[in-house]
Amino acid sequence: MPKNYMLSFGNIGMELNKAFGEALRLTRRATKISQEELAEALNIQQSAISRLERGLVSPTLETIDRIASRLGTTSSALILQTEQIRSYADSLKKVQSRSPKKG
Repeated sequence: MPKNYMLSFGNIGMELNKAFGEALRLTRRATKISQEELAEALNIQQSAISRLERGLVSPTLETIDRIASRLGTTSSALILQTEQIRSYADSLKKVQSRSPKKG
């Protein structure tokens, strides 16, 4: 994980959709492509990209493949990053649950 990685999820285990959304957002930003540009390239609405990045919807395998291709990566790389983010979130959850409560 990058040093400046900011978690945008709560204290519960990360859902797969949210982990994919984080992977998508990080990859999209790394390639300096806006949500609007990605949506236009995929011939979908920008709100669909937003919903994917927020983990509100599940992408199909075809959608993952199309997104990956446009972002210059592979679907397997996006899925691997998704699993890494989910694993990292789960590890943080375990550490947080072992930390003494303040107050």
